[in-house]
Amino acid sequence: MCALRSRYNKFLGEYYYPEVVEARSTDYNRTKMSLQLVLAGLFPPRREDMLQDNIYWQPIPYNYVSRSQDKVWSIYNN
Repeated sequence: MCALRSRYNKFLGEYYYPEVVEARSTDYNRTKMSLQLVLAGLFPPRREDMLQDNIYWQPIPYNYVSRSQDKVWSIYNN
């Protein structure tokens, strides 16, 4: 089990539900990819959620704000 999943299991619940989490990234490919990896570790799929039997992953949506509109990380873009 992923270390993050072990830590937050009781808080997140056993399975992924869209109402549980809203994931957000910055508009950089490396941060989007990191978020996808974190989500994959936090929410391993149930058998019925798997796209194929040999792919232990389920798609989880995430959002990002364009660099020009990002008010949180804009101080680092100057």
